[in-house]
Amino acid sequence: PNKRSDASVIGFLAFVSMMGAFGVDASLPAFDEIRPDVGLSAGSNRITLMITVYLFGTAVGQLFCGPFADRFGRAPVLRTGLAVAALGIVGTISAQNFSVLLISRLVWGLGNGAPSNMRATIARDLYLGDHMARVVSRVMGFFLLGPIVVPLVAEGILAFGSWRLVFVLGLALATAGVAWS
Repeated sequence: PNKRSDASVIGFLAFVSMMGAFGVDASLPAFDEIRPDVGLSAGSNRITLMITVYLFGTAVGQLFCGPFADRFGRAPVLRTGLAVAALGIVGTISAQNFSVLLISRLVWGLGNGAPSNMRATIARDLYLGDHMARVVSRVMGFFLLGPIVVPLVAEGILAFGSWRLVFVLGLALATAGVAWS
């Protein structure tokens, strides 16, 4: 059997946890740049719908990922979810209007339901009792760094590039997640 170190499991689970944070936190610094590119006026609050739609998609995606993961296995569902998220990211990157942006964010969120759901599921599959609690608490510690680090990275990218480049990083992360899984 393939023995995994706690560090490798924590690293992987923290990584897939950050995928969810990335979808929200990387968007926030880019609102001002996104608005004119998708046909919204400066200062329009409608841009926040891209967060709402993404979170709605993630919630709905989680409803399906749990039963599918029990039926088909964790890895195939995680990979499929990340591939769907990547499809949504590509749509987000290429969006020329607000409707396409929202649909793409919904698709991204639906796919992101898998990594959001798998974090606890995989930990429960691999560990029991106090050991599981320690692993999950460490994963959550890294996850909580996401809302701090991701907007800083996004802001750094925006300093020299387009908002679309921020989401190219998200596409790279989704691809890395598929490969790592």
